[in-house]
Amino acid sequence: PVTYLMQSGLAPIGIRNIHVKVVASNQRLAQDLEQVWSSKSQVKAGDAVEVTALLRDQDGHETLQKTSVEIPPSLPPGPLTVTVADGASLDRIEAAMSGRAVLPKDPQQLVRAINKSRRNNRLYVRLARPESGFALQGESFPSPPPSIVSTFSTDPSLSTNVSRTMLSTVADYELGPVPGVVAGYRSLTLMVEE
Repeated sequence: PVTYLMQSGLAPIGIRNIHVKVVASNQRLAQDLEQVWSSKSQVKAGDAVEVTALLRDQDGHETLQKTSVEIPPSLPPGPLTVTVADGASLDRIEAAMSGRAVLPKDPQQLVRAINKSRRNNRLYVRLARPESGFALQGESFPSPPPSIVSTFSTDPSLSTNVSRTMLSTVADYELGPVPGVVAGYRSLTLMVEE
């Protein structure tokens, strides 16, 4: 993050101090996301579903991470994609979904973007639907009401900064940290019934 700040080409940044905590280990602390499954494949709006992720380290040791995700009560019937991924993978997916890069215009925007970046020592769970949405300056607007769609589509000052997305995020969850770095991306589909 400090490199991003110092080499951004934006106004000079004054850093007063940096606090670093270093922990040394003789083993490689990295785990790969191998599998993901859920307690149910067919759900109803308002249900809670347990999502389990299987992580494996270089020595073959397995770790399970479980979390309960809530299907939003107002969610209409249809497919729901559950994505479990490390932070960097989910950040890349989000950037690709938004359709265009949003470049910070000042140091405050850059710091905000860095602080929004997901960490590499935990998994994230995203629930998404195949519905149109919008991304405006890096912020996602999933399944917006018609009034927002009209504003985004017709306001010339906004239309150059708006990207349409075809997958709308319904909910995001962050799992607890694991020792070391985690990497991987897996998805599964649940069917929301009436």
